[in-house]
Amino acid sequence: MNDGKWIPFPKQALALSYSAETVFEILFGGARGPGKTDAGIQWLHGEKIGKFDDGRDKYYIHHPRYRALVLRKSYEDLVDWIDRASYLFKYAGAEIVGKPAEIRWPSGAKFRLGHLKDRSSYEKYLGHEYQRLLIEELTLIPQKKYYTQILGSIRTSHPELVPQVFNTTNPGSVGHHWVYDRFVKPARHGQVFLGNDGRSRIYIPATIEDNPILLRDKGYMLYLNGLKKTEPNLYRAWRHGDWNVFEGQFFDDFDPYVNVTSDFIPKDDITFVGASDWGYSPRPFVLLLGGMKSIPWQGSYFYRLWLYDEIRFTKKTPQELAAIIKQREERIGEFAMLKIDPSTNTKAKDGSLSILDQFTSEGIHFTPANNNRPNGWQAVRKWLSLAPDGLPYMIISDKCNFLIKNLPMLVYDELKKDDLDTDGPDDEADALRYLCTHLKWIDGKISAVNYDKIQEAKTTIQEDKDIFGEEDD
Repeated sequence: MNDGKWIPFPKQALALSYSAETVFEILFGGARGPGKTDAGIQWLHGEKIGKFDDGRDKYYIHHPRYRALVLRKSYEDLVDWIDRASYLFKYAGAEIVGKPAEIRWPSGAKFRLGHLKDRSSYEKYLGHEYQRLLIEELTLIPQKKYYTQILGSIRTSHPELVPQVFNTTNPGSVGHHWVYDRFVKPARHGQVFLGNDGRSRIYIPATIEDNPILLRDKGYMLYLNGLKKTEPNLYRAWRHGDWNVFEGQFFDDFDPYVNVTSDFIPKDDITFVGASDWGYSPRPFVLLLGGMKSIPWQGSYFYRLWLYDEIRFTKKTPQELAAIIKQREERIGEFAMLKIDPSTNTKAKDGSLSILDQFTSEGIHFTPANNNRPNGWQAVRKWLSLAPDGLPYMIISDKCNFLIKNLPMLVYDELKKDDLDTDGPDDEADALRYLCTHLKWIDGKISAVNYDKIQEAKTTIQEDKDIFGEEDD
């Protein structure tokens, strides 16, 4: 609906063309500048539901029971949105009142504006009924469960007002991981698909090339293109909508093409080590298993860490986990070091055994890890870096699939710049931190690392069976 006031660009028109009967959840955007916000504002008008007596089209906003919800991470973030919405809505007689703001239409329809600043705010809408939900910057929502809580309020008591959700976002921030899994990864972009919950979704990517007006802004284009040299990850995310890398990554030095190899079997001439992050539900129990080996180098040596397996379960007791660990890892008694989350050493008030003691009684001899987070993250980064032979100090088997999947998705904490945001999937990262904190790292860079070997490492890692891998036939 434009009534001569707003004409969409082609990609905006495409995003607005999907009826609620066709698709339930829409994700529009990716890069900066394609007109995501204006598209979302116009989408709130709703679909045609009939005609007025004078022949004019009737939309959701002309229905007295139509209710829409507009959300951003903080209320302050909505200020610019309110300014733009008031400009686009004023022709139809809508007024914005109150704080938190509410947009009221002459018909009696209402748009409620809210924030998601803290976890309790996700529960504010339980029991409400909204036929349309607009979320600006979806990746600012840290976990999928908060999003699905809000979806419980998107329903209708009026058959002519079919519910629908419209999300906008750029890659990055704490929710990057679950948004990518829910919208970007499952299907070809621009294709409607069914999620595991049976609801239809679509991701419609767009870049600044889809906004011919902003494309003519030489200053803004100079800014975006200038990021290529100063902030390459931000450039790929904001300029091209690249979901494989984004600004704010906590481990932007992790490269699966360099740090990860195919499955391998540990040899006997290594030192076995492991570390665990405790969890029951909803967070998992994670155990990373690895081996250390001394690597000769120019008359000296350094250590290489090979992570060859991960064990991950929810809703398992220490007794159940101990049995699984023994079954999966026959060498468990040979491990020189097994570290675990230090909180497991806390005894219950009733005097019962601690989590750590329960593992010990089952023959799994963990010891509490050092929980200094900044030092631990620095240790992880050292092990992720390249050794002087051109290979990483730490090489990870592709059997450690949750570690490989989750490590790139972690982002910085907004308030603690030397720590990651714990709302993300950090369980494997914590186990890795405990492990790396307690391993002896020797800087093997007697001479500077030859970074030209990175490409060579991508293939060499796969072929390297002499140091740590399957025995020759």
